[in-house]
Amino acid sequence: MGKATEMGTARPLFIEFRDRTTKNEVMESLSKLRYADEKYKISIAHDMTTSERELCRTMVKECKEKQNAEKSGNGSTG
Repeated sequence: MGKATEMGTARPLFIEFRDRTTKNEVMESLSKLRYADEKYKISIAHDMTTSERELCRTMVKECKEKQNAEKSGNGSTG
């Protein structure tokens, strides 16, 4: 993705899978990248639209608030 530069810096790749199952298998195996050679700077993320990112942020925030409330003893048990 993006234009090639004269410096030859790394650019992101966009990889699209045919089905969600394959994507999930890859995403679940990311911990194996921990053992990759350090000269490769590898970062993998879901490709989401702006609205999907916002929804994800909101859900994570709500979950953290709920967990904090439960830890402090203010959460409901139902």
